[in-house]
Amino acid sequence: MNKFLTIVFAYMISVSSAFAGAPTSADEMFAKAIATDQGVKPKQVRVMIIKGKKELESAKTSIKLLSIRIDKRFDNFYANVRIDDSADFEVNGKFEKVTRVPVLSRKITRDEIITAADITHMDVNEKLLARGIISDEKQLIGKGVAKTVFPQKAIMPSSLTAPKFISRGATVATVFKNNLLTIESTAVALEDGAEGETIRLKNPGSNRVIRGTVTEQNRVIISDNIKQVASN
Repeated sequence: MNKFLTIVFAYMISVSSAFAGAPTSADEMFAKAIATDQGVKPKQVRVMIIKGKKELESAKTSIKLLSIRIDKRFDNFYANVRIDDSADFEVNGKFEKVTRVPVLSRKITRDEIITAADITHMDVNEKLLARGIISDEKQLIGKGVAKTVFPQKAIMPSSLTAPKFISRGATVATVFKNNLLTIESTAVALEDGAEGETIRLKNPGSNRVIRGTVTEQNRVIISDNIKQVASN
């Protein structure tokens, strides 16, 4: 099977003077041609010209796309172009289909929580979606990070953590429940804790170490023996 698809155009663009918008206009021209073939909008195609950029920049009046071949396997394109209704030459380059994804607008470090104000969006190669990058900002809001995440970078789920609700050394509310009673008290956290994590705490009355599951900010459900709670 021929891996190239040839599209023939007579697509004219005009520029007001030499170098005045020619490179950008050429990018848009190629993007429009490739988008037509790919069945997407031109804004979803990003083009990088490798050969022929200087010639395109020299255009004074017009750039005409005579034909274009698209290599879908390797995302290359090969075009025949005429500038100023005189010189014909070949242009080739790379293209990628892009999609808009949420990214951070600032550096987020451990112990910080991502908020809606920390999120912006950028275009990335849509092939990154297959690698599992975050594509929905709802997956970011309210999350912590396992290590520093830098702005304007695609984010993998492995970079995110549940928000830290408890800090080591903090005094937290503890709750013990069974079918007969509920005991509420306090304990000192011996380690950080995110929602759903089991952490160690110290009973301030007995100095014994107990364990509990973090349920919300500074609140833990005790899972150890009730005597350890009651001895407070």
